[in-house]
Amino acid sequence: ALALTNQFFDQIIETLKTGEEIKLSSFGNFVVREKTARPGRNPKTGEEVMISARKVVTFKAGPKLKLATQLGKK
Repeated sequence: ALALTNQFFDQIIETLKTGEEIKLSSFGNFVVREKTARPGRNPKTGEEVMISARKVVTFKAGPKLKLATQLGKK
């Protein structure tokens, strides 16, 4: 089971590296998004710095996952 799980996550990583979106039916979507460079601040010194452009992975939960998390709330 561990080998299968590792293989599954390795495949997700390889797919995201290409910039391709991953859709897992009813579970959610993984998407690579481009973030542009922007001004920011060093929290320790308050000095203004430029935050470089980068890619980030985002996840949006699907309807079944959202519902499952709501069922546990009171």
